[in-house]
Amino acid sequence: MRNTVDPEKSSPRSRPPVKKITATYLENSGKFYLERFPASTAQFRRVMTRKIDRSCRAHADQDREECLNLLETLISRFQTIGFLDDPAYASGLRYSLTQRGYSSSRIAQTLRQKGISPDWLQEASAREPLNPDHDWLAALRWIKKKRLGAYSTRDEGPNRSLASLARAGFEFDMARKALSLTVEETEEHLLSNIRTEPAL
Repeated sequence: MRNTVDPEKSSPRSRPPVKKITATYLENSGKFYLERFPASTAQFRRVMTRKIDRSCRAHADQDREECLNLLETLISRFQTIGFLDDPAYASGLRYSLTQRGYSSSRIAQTLRQKGISPDWLQEASAREPLNPDHDWLAALRWIKKKRLGAYSTRDEGPNRSLASLARAGFEFDMARKALSLTVEETEEHLLSNIRTEPAL
C-alpha cells in the first residue's frame, strides 16, 4: 500500500528564516516591539542586541559591530522623536508599582533592573518623595490583597506570610508588626492614613 501522506504536511512547521540586519529592519522591528512593550533605553538595547546576535549567528558574513552601530543610531533617533523616553517610562512605572503596594526598596530595585539610572532615582526621590508612611501602608495593603495575617482563611503559620512580605521588599520588623494587627486595626490604619502618592 502506497504511503499517501504528504511529508511536507506531516513535518513540524519550520521557523521562518532569520533576517539579515539592516537599518530598515531594525527600525521596523524596534517600532513593533515598543508598540507592544513600553521599555527603557537599556531594556530596548538588550532586546535588540539579542536580535542582532541571533541574526549574526545565522549569517556569518555580517559584522556584529556594524550592526550594533546601526542600533545605536536608531536608539538616538528614537530618543529624539520620543519613542524612547526614560524619565517618562520610569515615572509611569514608579507610579504603577506604588499603586500596586510595593515597598520603596522593591520599587527602586525594579527600576534598576529595568535599566533606570541610580541618579534618576535619587532625583525623583528628592523631587517627589513617597508618602513618609508609604512602606507601612503598603505592607498593610499587601496583607489585605494577599489575604495574609488576620485576613488569611487558611490554617498556616506566620512564616509563609513573612516570606511573602519579604519578597515584596518589606523589612522583617515592619512585616511582623503589620501581621500582628487584627482586621479591624488594619482597616482603621488604612482609612485614617489615606493619602495620594505622587505620580511624578
